[in-house]
Amino acid sequence: MDRQLEYLIEGVEQNRQVILDTERYLWKNPESGYREWKTNRYLADILTGLGYELTFAGDIPGFYTVIDTGRPGPTVALFAEMDSLINELHPEHDPETNAVHSCGHNCQSAAMIGLAHALKRPNALDGMSGKIMLCAVPAEELIENNYRQELVDRGIIKYTTGKPEFLRRGYLDDVDIGFIFHAGAASETTLGLVKGYNGSTSKTVIFKGVSAHAAFTDMMPGVNALYAASQAMSACNALRENFANGVKWHPILTEGGGAVNAIPDKVVMESMVRGSSLADISKANDAMNRAIAGSAASIGATAHVNDQLGYAPMECDQNLHKVILEAFSDVCPDAPKSNMPIYAGGSGDIAFLSEVMSATQISIAGGCVGTMHGTDFFVTDPELACILPAKCECAFMWYLLKDDAKAAKEIKAAKDATKKSKEDCMKEWDSFSQDRELVLIDTEAKRIEINY
Repeated sequence: MDRQLEYLIEGVEQNRQVILDTERYLWKNPESGYREWKTNRYLADILTGLGYELTFAGDIPGFYTVIDTGRPGPTVALFAEMDSLINELHPEHDPETNAVHSCGHNCQSAAMIGLAHALKRPNALDGMSGKIMLCAVPAEELIENNYRQELVDRGIIKYTTGKPEFLRRGYLDDVDIGFIFHAGAASETTLGLVKGYNGSTSKTVIFKGVSAHAAFTDMMPGVNALYAASQAMSACNALRENFANGVKWHPILTEGGGAVNAIPDKVVMESMVRGSSLADISKANDAMNRAIAGSAASIGATAHVNDQLGYAPMECDQNLHKVILEAFSDVCPDAPKSNMPIYAGGSGDIAFLSEVMSATQISIAGGCVGTMHGTDFFVTDPELACILPAKCECAFMWYLLKDDAKAAKEIKAAKDATKKSKEDCMKEWDSFSQDRELVLIDTEAKRIEINY
């Protein structure tokens, strides 16, 4: 191990208590996306106390700071996600908001604090070229769609997750390489990398019928919106065998009627369509809209659809992976590691950045138990979950930016040949957005129009 890397890792070790304190504070004060104001203040106070100059997002939580080595080279960004999930069944959820860090984002933020301390040591930047961005970003988890749509309607945000919103605002325009580590449940430390992650649409359909007394529908018939929704789900399920390349669809009903003796006149279905390419997602989503429209029309109900691109698909940069594997082996020579040629089933909003910069998500599992997003997820060993990842982040930065940033420059040059402009990406993402009636009914003219 290079002496300079040892020096950076010593900086993490010397500040282990503030890392551990950060993890516990965030665990006890979870906040869901675009609400992370306590988290924002807590992390910002630590960094400003270290002398960092922060640029705040202002009307939403989140901030960043840029550390200049004084020598030219690419800009490498480490992201730390601040948001929690909502899980009222978790034994340690917030009793007022039902929020809980059952995805381990508290560990990310704590590790970033460790890296921030290490980079503030005297001469910590010796031997590195380029710039380092530390970025605390909100709203990675795609939840609370109604609240986020309110923010969109008010003009505060355009995108319902934080990283594309930060990109839209220009905060990441100068970033060449971006990465994030994600906690995982494992008894020992392991590093996992994959080929990519699925993208998804966020889909909400409102079915509307005509309410009636359930006992007298022979005399005063209604239009059962629940039947329209259930028929639509059956029709969409019948399409599954035609889905390409492992596209997945998973729906829930968030509103299904008000009383058992009344014909439901409004039913709301929320779902996600996941896939490894935007083309596959779009094809499946269009087919489902057709099936939903036909199902609702056959019952005599209307159907209103709101589609948004929830997450873009992600191609992880394999050139970046080579450097990460080498750096991880330096810090944890005996720990298992893998770079699997598969697309992970889940999604993450760092995927939005992968088309405009070299980017990846790194799984450093260890120190947590239970099921990710589940009621049994806990941090049991913050040494493995927070302190070790902070040391690995030091190694990733060092390996990328040492030797006149040789590795980072090579990765950037390879990505520059294929990357898209931010404007082209946003145009493509926005093409998935629609908010319209799939079925219109003119009761006076006794006419049903399918607006597919």
